[in-house]
Parts: sequence; structure tokens; C-alpha cells
Amino acid sequence: ALADAGRLHAAGGVLVADLRGVPARARPGPAALYDWRPDCLASVTVDAHPDGGLRYTVGRNARAPAAPSDISSVLATLARAEFAHGPPARAPSATPGSENWGGRKEVGGSPWNYGSRLPVEEVAGVVRGFVGSG
Repeated sequence: ALADAGRLHAAGGVLVADLRGVPARARPGPAALYDWRPDCLASVTVDAHPDGGLRYTVGRNARAPAAPSDISSVLATLARAEFAHGPPARAPSATPGSENWGGRKEVGGSPWNYGSRLPVEEVAGVVRGFVGSG
């Protein structure tokens, strides 16, 4: 249904799922997204942040042998881009206390306490560039 509604897009090995306004009970998990496009090596999930702006989750497709094993450098790149927009980001790194992007090697996301200022295409482009080179 999400694909039919134009909320799922895949390009360059990256699946983008726009879940803004989709009720929690209707949201697929990562495995279901990758079932739709198992060839995708990574995903970007987009949602609305409750305080405005966007909330992102970026993850690797653990079932794809060619998927990167560690997305830390993607999170670091996105943290630098977020920091360029200024406060409330405190540091240009994806580390605890930075009020910025963060996570672990398999999955991460945008800041918890405020909406990201990065547009969807920029986030997806960073991830595409990474999986294309990784």
C-alpha cells in the first residue's frame, strides 16, 4: 500500500520510505521494507518530528551480502551537515552529547530533541554515495 501511495522509492541501492502521517499500526518494519526491494543495501526512513522538522532513521540491509557492515561514516557525514545549520547541534560529530546524528554501526538517526534541518534528498544522497562506494 505504501508503494502504491508513492511513499517508497528506491535509487542507487537506497530505499527511502516516507512515513509522515502513517499511523503506527500501519508502519512496516525494516524487514518488510527490504522485502519490497531486497536489492537495496540501505534505507532512509523519514517521519515528522513532533516539534517540527524531520526525523530520520538510516540503516543497512543486514540480509544483503553487499551491504556495508558499518554505517558510522554515513552518520558522521550527516552530523557534519546538520552542525552546519547551527544550534541546537552542539558538535559536528555523531557522538553522545552532541545533540546531533548518532547510532551504532547497523542503524542510526537524526537528533532526538529537535527535527533535522536536512532535506530528504540530501540525506538519501549521502547514503547513496556511501553504498555506491562501499
